[in-house]
Amino acid sequence: MHEDMNGGFALAHDWGRAYEDYIGQIHGRGDAMICVAGEADRLVGMAVGRLISLPAFFRDRHRGYIQDVYVREAYRGRGLASQMITRIEAWLGEHGMTRIDLTVAAENGAAETFWENLGYVPYLMYLGKEL
Repeated sequence: MHEDMNGGFALAHDWGRAYEDYIGQIHGRGDAMICVAGEADRLVGMAVGRLISLPAFFRDRHRGYIQDVYVREAYRGRGLASQMITRIEAWLGEHGMTRIDLTVAAENGAAETFWENLGYVPYLMYLGKEL
């Protein structure tokens, strides 16, 4: 979905297998939570929450990070993403996190609105340049 928005999201030829490997590497680790939504034995959504640490010069250096939130188009608007995020936020809170960060593609206005409705506010602009 993001690949169509900006070349910075271009996927490798074997991205599906590489992503499966990535999920396999973080599954079951104490610093990650993988939350899924399903219907009739079909995976229809997923979200990943992580515990991250920034360099020691940040006051609030231990943070939660939400990444890779996705719900299949036919299942959007049913609250699945919000439910997964609520579970991840609770898990992050149980691990002592008082701040959660995430990124949103600049061209993804629907995602911006989604996150703002959940109380997230912009505080950083992420820039890129092709050479």
